[in-house]
Amino acid sequence: MAVRKLWGLRTTQSGCGDIRITFDSVILLAEYEFRGEGQDQVGGLQFEDVIAYRFRDEMHSQGFDTSSYDSVVEVIDSDWIAGLVRDEPEGIRGAKGKKHFAVLLSSNGYLEAVAGSCIEVEPRRGSLS
Repeated sequence: MAVRKLWGLRTTQSGCGDIRITFDSVILLAEYEFRGEGQDQVGGLQFEDVIAYRFRDEMHSQGFDTSSYDSVVEVIDSDWIAGLVRDEPEGIRGAKGKKHFAVLLSSNGYLEAVAGSCIEVEPRRGSLS
């Protein structure tokens, strides 16, 4: 699997705290806690124009690309996208032209999304609870 690293998460050596993943029709938001500037903060990734996503907890994330550890990567020539394109019905909003993004959120799990784009959400002070 070939990947291109896009950017690292704002986590420190302590990694991610809790995470929250929400999906609203075509937008997937992955929020994560981290400690930065001496305070608890919440960072986030927003995947837009999402057509598929999957998540595996950290214990079942065997086979993830190590460059995705607390980093967003794009999977190049994705077998997952190729399978979606092959299997999708005629005339639906297709997988062709989308990107396969992946991130291993330390101490939590491996998140993948087939989406049009991914952006980093400006962090905020506080926690998810």
